[in-house]
Amino acid sequence: MLRADTLEYVARSVVRQYGSFPPRFIENVRRNVRRNFRATISAEQVREFMAHYQRVYAFAAAALPRFLGSSNGKSARGEDVRLEEFRAHVAERYQREPQSVIETVTGYAVFYEYLK
Repeated sequence: MLRADTLEYVARSVVRQYGSFPPRFIENVRRNVRRNFRATISAEQVREFMAHYQRVYAFAAAALPRFLGSSNGKSARGEDVRLEEFRAHVAERYQREPQSVIETVTGYAVFYEYLK
């Protein structure tokens, strides 16, 4: 089993790609996990994490509109999001995920789906 910081790194790597993965993505994740966290992860595990964290992100992105407050109408702001409630909602669905993973995925969902 991978530690929470390693899982957070993998989740961040997957979500940051925003759906398009470079050709050597799996090899790069494996190398960085081995180098930075002194852990091993197989190519199959990386593929499984890729699919899993894409599902977590999709769930968070779909749920995000329910946690938006009123904005000023001109531009999106981070304070328009009820972030703690949003994170709690995602954490309730994915209870086995470390809090750092939930924070990473929800943070990217807010950035990519709302603020950008």
